[in-house]
Amino acid sequence: MPTVTERDDSAGEPGQPQLSYLLRELLTAHRVLADPKEFGWRENKRQSETAGRKSGKRVNEKHFAAKMGKSPAWYARRMSGRPPFATAELQQVADLLRMTWRARVALYRRSLQAEPHPSCLTDANAIDASEWARGHLSRPTCLVDTNFALLEYNEPFANLLRVGKRRLSRANLMELVLLEEVTRERWPDWEAWHEMLLAELIEAVALHWEESPELQQLHATIRADPISGPAYQKAPGYTFPDLNRKLLIRLVRPGVQEVTLVHTVDC
Repeated sequence: MPTVTERDDSAGEPGQPQLSYLLRELLTAHRVLADPKEFGWRENKRQSETAGRKSGKRVNEKHFAAKMGKSPAWYARRMSGRPPFATAELQQVADLLRMTWRARVALYRRSLQAEPHPSCLTDANAIDASEWARGHLSRPTCLVDTNFALLEYNEPFANLLRVGKRRLSRANLMELVLLEEVTRERWPDWEAWHEMLLAELIEAVALHWEESPELQQLHATIRADPISGPAYQKAPGYTFPDLNRKLLIRLVRPGVQEVTLVHTVDC
């Protein structure tokens, strides 16, 4: 898949989202949230006297590149994918920006179209596999393919969506959660699911655009939706905060993912 720095953002056009654009948005969103003091910025006397007020100081690309021991030009080239970051550099970036595990996955996918090695998992973003396994079978869970078409699902999943089995047999997870009116109205915390799933979707679209007409169509449909469309435009900059790990996605085998929906609010 070619990596370029531009995409078609004209209104109503289903232009292909580019991985380099998604990478730049991910890095920018995390950099804006970073603490400037961790990147060498110190308050002067005047700023100290205004303690309690935001200084407006943010970590810029120059500061971040310097923290990595690189030049701003080097960093700009890596953000555009020409050439891509090396794996050791990606791990350094993720550590400096204190990324969650899912954000690290996004970083590797958008830069190298690959998954991070489990050794990149730090104590700060470790997943308690035993705790996850204990509650797994009682949580709404489904298997989906690359296009998010439902392959299998458990009873809690069917109960959560309250959609007939005939509808589920030919359903797409993204359409069910992002576009169905009953889902929007029924889930009290739907907005949080909305953001997470849109971020998952736009990344999958960028990764599999060429071989998936289904994802191309889903991308166009979501963009045109009056509710999901505006939020979808912001999805490239989603930072994947933990949010009590409400959305668990595990690769079962090539082309098949297991998705578990973990509600923190009873529906």
